[in-house]
Amino acid sequence: MNEPSPEGPADFKTLDTALSFAGLWVNEAYIANIHKTRSPRQSQDVMESCITIPSRTLQVTRMVAGFHEGAEDLVVVKDRDRYKLYDADLSALQKEMELISPTRISVNMGSGKGKDYGYRFKGDTLQIFRTICATAGGDGNFCDSLTAGATLYKLVRKKD
Repeated sequence: MNEPSPEGPADFKTLDTALSFAGLWVNEAYIANIHKTRSPRQSQDVMESCITIPSRTLQVTRMVAGFHEGAEDLVVVKDRDRYKLYDADLSALQKEMELISPTRISVNMGSGKGKDYGYRFKGDTLQIFRTICATAGGDGNFCDSLTAGATLYKLVRKKD
C-alpha cells in the first residue's frame, strides 16, 4: 500500500507535474553495440532500445524495442521522490525508474509484463491475436519465437 506522506499527495496517480528529464532516452547497451559493431542492424536486438519521456506525468509514452517495435502504452507517475511507469489506465505498475544523473536513468522490469500481439490475414479477414512463447530464450528472460494464441479481434473487409 502506498501510504500518505507529508512530501506528496495520497493518490500519486493523479499528480500532474513537469518532468525535468523529458526527452528521448537511448539504452546504453544499444549505444555500446553501435560502438562495437558500427552496425544499427546488428545492434537492433536490444529489447528496450529507447523511450521518449513526456514533458509531464500522466502523459502516454511507449518503450521501443530495436527501434522498430512499439510496446503497450505507458504513463509516467511521480510517487513522492520516485518515478514509475504504469499501464495506460493506471491499474498496474510496469516498471520503476531511477534518476542516476542528468544524463542517465535506470528503468527496471517491475511487477508487470508487456503483452505481445500478432496478426494475420485470411482472405478478407484480419485476425489480431495474443501471442504465446513457443521457444524461450537462453536465460528464460525473453522469448525466441512466438506462436498464435487466443484471437482478440476479427476485422472483415466490407465489400462494396
